[in-house]
Amino acid sequence: MILVSNRNILSGKSVEKCFGDTFNDKGPDELRLAEVRKSGKKWKMELASEGGAKKKLPSEEFFLRLQKKMREKKKNCIFFVHGFNNDLEDVLNRCHTFEKNYQVEVIAFSWPANGGGVRGAASYRSDKRDAKMSVNALDRCFEKLHNYLQTHQDTACNQSFNLVLHSMGNYLKKTLMVSSVYQRETLIFDNIVMIAADVNNKDHTAWVDRIAHRKRIYITINENDYALMASRLKFGEQQLARLGHYTEQLKSNSAVYLDFTEAKRVGNSHTYFEDDAIKNANIHRAFDAMLNGQKAERGLAFDPHTGAYLIA
Repeated sequence: MILVSNRNILSGKSVEKCFGDTFNDKGPDELRLAEVRKSGKKWKMELASEGGAKKKLPSEEFFLRLQKKMREKKKNCIFFVHGFNNDLEDVLNRCHTFEKNYQVEVIAFSWPANGGGVRGAASYRSDKRDAKMSVNALDRCFEKLHNYLQTHQDTACNQSFNLVLHSMGNYLKKTLMVSSVYQRETLIFDNIVMIAADVNNKDHTAWVDRIAHRKRIYITINENDYALMASRLKFGEQQLARLGHYTEQLKSNSAVYLDFTEAKRVGNSHTYFEDDAIKNANIHRAFDAMLNGQKAERGLAFDPHTGAYLIA
């Protein structure tokens, strides 16, 4: 996988501790790049060097290696943005799970989501501030990927790139969409998958319908999602119903809503794309389609009352 991060670098640490829990020393817009793979139970990392007089930037070299691997192994790729209170080890393990369960390559954008070293509501507020401060860095990632896909489109071989946002990762995307820096860079993605979105359900159509994409936008919902229910309770009336656990006002002209609430093995899960949940073939089939640029709603029952397709 390729890891792009605006976290600080910690020298002399193990791979999973190499990126810390605060912003890069040069500021939140500064990015570092690494290629990471799992060998047995251990992680191995190649951290891109800065500077030098190379003809190609390290990011372009990494991109070309990724593209070659996708071409040879006939794999698609997801660009993953994680959520609240995830350290680097959490991110690496989740990306490895995506690779294993859905046969995709992964580019991960990791921001310093450590809860600010505190707990409860203060932790949540700290991560939300850090998410907002990471928006320019995320936009730079999209711009780079867009440029490389344009430059090297002759070697693309029908590869599919899909954007996957989990939990508070959707808040980064929302903040980008309402900012002045967004220039439709996400048109490079076939599917955009908004999983368990920790953003307000209210007025979500105003920014969701602005997202540039090639095929489909998916919004997944679990009304019993324990993390999103806790997120709403943290601030009482100030925190509105979360998009990822609410089946009212699903009115987007662009998005397809998938309701996982009654699906077997979901329960109150916040991560129903992995672990026990994907032993349900219907769940695995839906996420496999979304993450590989395909149509997930084909054959699903549609609920005209909520406007969502139902996963059983």
